[in-house]
Amino acid sequence: MKQSKRTRQFFSLFMRHQNRIFAYILTLVPHGADAEDIMQETASVAWEKFGTFKEGTDFAAWLKKIAFHKVMDHRKRSGHLYPRAVRIGVSVGGQAMMLPLVTCTRQRNCLKTYS
Repeated sequence: MKQSKRTRQFFSLFMRHQNRIFAYILTLVPHGADAEDIMQETASVAWEKFGTFKEGTDFAAWLKKIAFHKVMDHRKRSGHLYPRAVRIGVSVGGQAMMLPLVTCTRQRNCLKTYS
């Protein structure tokens, strides 16, 4: 079966950007299996909606937007509270520093209660 030009174009663009999009998804969900499922859903939606993609625009940004919405859908379905990065001020050796602290809502509430 012959592939159409548009089909080849989709697969070429998708293959070029899939690792970056998967890495992006992994920054939003902590479990690799969830990220793989979301990547599959992203690919499926991208293929279905490829007709709406405007040639000459940023395919990676378009794909990233789809991935973001798939992550949000996954969070709503699963009810997971995934970690969110926040920064906290600490004193190390008498020097004030801002350090990243990965925490979720319950952990932040715990820190407020016990600090």
